[in-house]
Amino acid sequence: MKTLFVLSMALVFTPVLGAQNESLKTIDEIKQWHFDIQHGRVDVKLSSYVHGGRPQNTALSLSLAGTDSAATVSEEADLLRKVFGEMPSLGYAPRNLQMISARLDESELRAGMNLAVAKSGEWQTCIGRKYCYEAQKVANQFLKSSNAYWQLDGVLRSYGLKRKGVSVDDMACGTASGSGPMPQSDAGESKVVSCGGSILIELEKAEVAKPGAPH
Repeated sequence: MKTLFVLSMALVFTPVLGAQNESLKTIDEIKQWHFDIQHGRVDVKLSSYVHGGRPQNTALSLSLAGTDSAATVSEEADLLRKVFGEMPSLGYAPRNLQMISARLDESELRAGMNLAVAKSGEWQTCIGRKYCYEAQKVANQFLKSSNAYWQLDGVLRSYGLKRKGVSVDDMACGTASGSGPMPQSDAGESKVVSCGGSILIELEKAEVAKPGAPH
């Protein structure tokens, strides 16, 4: 598929010398895992907020390698169960995990989200802009209404966690040629809406039922 619009996302760092550079650092990598899935590989990175003064609080990021196919949420749940099981041996309790992040364009939710954004028409106001906050609101509503990532609830509950919220960050939208949500006509060529960004799954500790308490 010939892409007419390229989504670019970059983290911009300001070079700072000496001790100032350390003061800007807020997250530290602890370990990476590489898991093979049906259509490629998922890399999972565990990091802590030690430089932010919260050394036991952690975050996980998921990314695909060697494939253009999105990992399913069920596949991600299986991988997280393995990571959670190993975290205590690294000195980190899964119950202190704050967030799980993934790329929108690597999620199985991307098609539904692109369709919701395309139908809203909000993406049209964002062409040429780095981020599309109007479309981001639509995407967040889609995530909420579809109860996104409910498939993770079982493994999260097993380790004393629950979803606090799911949202999109740094969303950018444009068009690409080919088939997909809401084809748009332009000089006789079929166009589709395509969005990118990060999906953030915020976590919180689940209440532990007291012995004898009704379920």
